[in-house]
Amino acid sequence: MYGPVLYKDIVEGNEDAIRQFIRSGSARMPGFKYGLEPMEINAIVEYLKTVPKPPKSGSPSDSTPGPMD
Repeated sequence: MYGPVLYKDIVEGNEDAIRQFIRSGSARMPGFKYGLEPMEINAIVEYLKTVPKPPKSGSPSDSTPGPMD
């Protein structure tokens, strides 16, 4: 994993901070200020506002059902 888990509840209301994070990066994620235009970064932020919160790992929905005997 290279960056934080982002989903709509985190992004909404924090759009400017998320844009800056995408532009500048972090210790775990490279910045994209030289590879993406501002409109592209805005499109990413708008997309992230549609992403639901992921289930916690280890939850029953994460397990793959085995064969039925």
